Amino acid sequence: MAAMLAALPAAAQPYPVVNQPDLAYGPLPAEQSDLYLPTTGLGKRPAVVVIHGGGWVSGSRHWADYFANTLAANGIVVLNIDYRLADKTMPDTRWPAQLVDAQLAVRFLRAHAADYAIDTARIGAVGDSSGAQLAVFLGTLSKTVPGDEAGLYSRERPNVKAVVDQFGPMDLPGMGQYGLGSIEAMFGTTTPTPDQLQSVSPIPAITRQTAPIYIIHGQSDRVVPFDHSQQLMTALQAHGVSAQLTPYDGDHGYQGLNNDQIGKLQFDAITWLIAKLRH
Repeated sequence: MAAMLAALPAAAQPYPVVNQPDLAYGPLPAEQSDLYLPTTGLGKRPAVVVIHGGGWVSGSRHWADYFANTLAANGIVVLNIDYRLADKTMPDTRWPAQLVDAQLAVRFLRAHAADYAIDTARIGAVGDSSGAQLAVFLGTLSKTVPGDEAGLYSRERPNVKAVVDQFGPMDLPGMGQYGLGSIEAMFGTTTPTPDQLQSVSPIPAITRQTAPIYIIHGQSDRVVPFDHSQQLMTALQAHGVSAQLTPYDGDHGYQGLNNDQIGKLQFDAITWLIAKLRH
């Protein structure tokens, strides 16, 4: 479920970026990140949490290095995160551990806003595939979900102002055979309860207060069917939430597109996100 990340167009006048690698945003081994700090002079800046995909069971923040660098070159503070990957043999990695970690990353940024010159009212999230599902939750949930890290930075809000969703799964049963491995890893069983399955979908949690969302999805996606994003778009529109769905003619992870086509899709999404976070 990893996205192919093309070389995105650089900022017209890119800011130099200082990278702080291997920054722990929480106490657990998986709660590691790379922090990208643009040298933008004085003043508070927007920030974005970048979340990789991998079906909640695999992947690395380094899959999104160039994406994070491009955001930072446009003056955005970026926290590119790893998080606990689900493993059926390790109960502490079962759902919602992945969401617990993603929310912790947002609260970490708010708690350290003074250190990194962040405007806490202008934090966004971007993800691909399962990382996009987590990003949508960050735009939807205004409260911290119960979990083992929920007490950290507990006074800080876990939600974000704007979200970019690249082909995120919204319905695990709708992912067919591919989803079974993720379901077993996330719940320790291939037959979770309806409540457990619903807990993985952000759609039921959408309200009028949900953050604006920019959605990109391939119409021929064989891993996460295109109708996941159509369902999300319908729910967002029903609640009056600002949203945009950009389809492309290709498979999951931008397969079937060339680098120029991928770069254009992602650049348009980044342009939208930056505009949302600069107001």
